[in-house]
Amino acid sequence: MKTLGIFVILAVGKGVYTQDDILKKTKGSVSDISVWCAADILMTAQDPKCCNYEAVTQKFPNFCKSVLSGKLDSCLAAQNRTRTEQNKPVREKRQGAGCNTACYNLWYCPGVMWNQPSWYQSYEECCCHPVRLSMCGHPRLYDAECVAIGLPPVNC
Repeated sequence: MKTLGIFVILAVGKGVYTQDDILKKTKGSVSDISVWCAADILMTAQDPKCCNYEAVTQKFPNFCKSVLSGKLDSCLAAQNRTRTEQNKPVREKRQGAGCNTACYNLWYCPGVMWNQPSWYQSYEECCCHPVRLSMCGHPRLYDAECVAIGLPPVNC
């Protein structure tokens, strides 16, 4: 467990880590992976496979329901894509005023929200990412800041 804690701390500044990366680091311990996934919804959003663990699904039920149904497939982490690169699956527009960015173009946002404390200053578009709808009470929700740019508030 100590190794996992150190790895999670190191992972914060390194970007998106997948479940496979965690498996290698934790020597494949499923309990360590589920703890990592359940530590924060932004960690879960960086690797949607996390929702396959019961502890994670119980902690983030609405988010995991959307993930497991495939509803958020195009919105979450995609390996080997850059911020500006556009893979074009079925076009999904974010609902609500001010969200004109297709969801698949926001795949990087959970990682940005996790790694950058004031992400809303440089990445306003991440206010439109659907993971925010499951972040009630999270210190990186920044609801007031996103409302200030014309988006509806997250209803907690």
